[in-house]
Amino acid sequence: MASLVKRTVPVPAVAAASAGSNSTTQTMLGSAKMLRDTGTHPVELREMVTSPGGTTIEASTGEQRSPADRAESALRLRDEVFRALKVRIDRARLDEGVAAVHAVRDAVGDSMEIMVDLNQGWRMPGDIGPALGAAAVGGLARRLRALDVFWLEEPLPREDVKGYAALRRESGLRIAGGEMARTAAELEAFEAAEALDVYQPDAVLAVGLLRERELAERVTARGHF
Repeated sequence: MASLVKRTVPVPAVAAASAGSNSTTQTMLGSAKMLRDTGTHPVELREMVTSPGGTTIEASTGEQRSPADRAESALRLRDEVFRALKVRIDRARLDEGVAAVHAVRDAVGDSMEIMVDLNQGWRMPGDIGPALGAAAVGGLARRLRALDVFWLEEPLPREDVKGYAALRRESGLRIAGGEMARTAAELEAFEAAEALDVYQPDAVLAVGLLRERELAERVTARGHF
């Protein structure tokens, strides 16, 4: 991907990856409506997507839907020029989540990349349930690999660096994380352990734009995103 623009659906948020062939470090740009109000016409967006080396537009879904509804939504988003879709899976409803990913893959074929977010790197207030363990996450990863998922995001609690590294070695999937890292040291621990394929630090939350760029340069030089 030359660059990545992410739209969160239905909550209107857009993020763009930093420049570079592999970097997916994220910077907030504004709302989805703003994307259309800044003079970027949908036809221009389509040209960005379809041109060689152009921008890949990612729709990042936040709500739970049935497999049929998720597939229908994916087709609609594809028609809006999105070429990648991130699906969140509830750790308490794994089978339903995998069924939704399966339905999307059946619907879109190879015309869209699919990413999956397990959201175990952070918790909403009041969420005190246990995290999925390594064995359950490993089983999920094998199922997602069979569906040609592009990456699995935040599959484990963010402090489990060794677990991330083991999952990356054993699953055959790209592993993404680091979005909720609070310090540069947390991200450096992932680097030292070769625990991630896709680094997603939040410049505002932890590292700032300069350190985020430095991280992107280091990890992309080693072939990571």
